[in-house]
Amino acid sequence: NKDMPKKRIDCSLFLLLPLLLVNFQLTCHSQLPGFKRIKVATEIHPGQHVRQVGSDMEKGEVIFDSGKLLEAVDVGMLASLGIRSVKVFKKPLAAFMSTGDEVVDIQSSKEKGKHQIFDANRPILCAAAQPYCERVIDLGIAGDTQERLESLFQKAMADKVDVLVTSGGVSMGDSDLIKPILESKGKVHFGKVKMKPGKPLTFATI
Repeated sequence: NKDMPKKRIDCSLFLLLPLLLVNFQLTCHSQLPGFKRIKVATEIHPGQHVRQVGSDMEKGEVIFDSGKLLEAVDVGMLASLGIRSVKVFKKPLAAFMSTGDEVVDIQSSKEKGKHQIFDANRPILCAAAQPYCERVIDLGIAGDTQERLESLFQKAMADKVDVLVTSGGVSMGDSDLIKPILESKGKVHFGKVKMKPGKPLTFATI
């Protein structure tokens, strides 16, 4: 009632309930002397607005599928179900490398030639992978020399990376040297995908 003085009423509820939600229309007769009277204008039923224990999940229901990326809310769900630990995979260590003499590092002090462009692929890939990786290693630009490519491959393996992502160097040109290096060091599982642009995509294990 807007004509009644506004006053806070503290109610302590000592009930053995996991969660109690109260959403009633209350009328407070604060003009009465002594103890205040509260009138509940809505009919109350036993168990109304009470979330029962175990009501979040049904018995036998799958909580998370294998391979799910756990987020903060998922950790809360596990805790609410009394699950202390789950088996997980550690975040991978990933390295990224660009190839080609036609790309220039945006942080480089070298002047960009007329035939060159700034390397955008590597910054995009590094930024996209950051939330999902233990650590991201930026190997820079390898250019189009066999020696430089071999050197960066060796660095990646010395750092024991789980994933090495290269940009360029897997098409059919004379300077596309990535695929021969992969074939010499490991096993190439496929070298093309049915997509344009992006057909020359190579996947290998070393």
